[in-house]
Amino acid sequence: MAKSIPTVTPTAAPSLGIAQSTLEGVFTVTPPRPFEDARGPLAAVYKRLPYQELGINHEFIQDKVSVSGIYVLRGLRGDAQSWKLVSCLYVRSYLVVVNWDQDSDQRGVWESFVISDQNRTQVLIPPKFAVGTLALSDQAVTLEKRSAVQSREDEFGISWNDPSLDIWWPVASPTMSQEDQSLSKD
Repeated sequence: MAKSIPTVTPTAAPSLGIAQSTLEGVFTVTPPRPFEDARGPLAAVYKRLPYQELGINHEFIQDKVSVSGIYVLRGLRGDAQSWKLVSCLYVRSYLVVVNWDQDSDQRGVWESFVISDQNRTQVLIPPKFAVGTLALSDQAVTLEKRSAVQSREDEFGISWNDPSLDIWWPVASPTMSQEDQSLSKD
């Protein structure tokens, strides 16, 4: 006989929250709380209409998922075409966003966010901004929704420890790919 699941009143809120970050064009999005019952939480990561109601009309056409061990750093990388919506699906990541737009007064300005499966914060990032994620747990799963297909020809990279940016990272010696380690310090 199957175990019966007790009925629980859903805890989901009806709408998203959105806030401007200190970087012009970068926003944090707070999804509604997930539905939860005796089986555990269930949540939608993305549903187009609520985002459109907030003015987020980008068509996301590619999803990238990364699974990283503790203190693995991916990035800093960006491109001139793609909007990105970044979230952490499992445990915690430290996300750094750097404005790399040649025409912006904020070029070289960065901001960090802790994104997790608990706070469910998503960060909306415009083109011409670099993104880096550092896993803060034994394993972190990060989702990056993109409005354009990733193209190596259009991609740029910034050294994670570029002294001109003075980015604070929670670890002094992250684990990185050879490619990310070789990014130049501009």
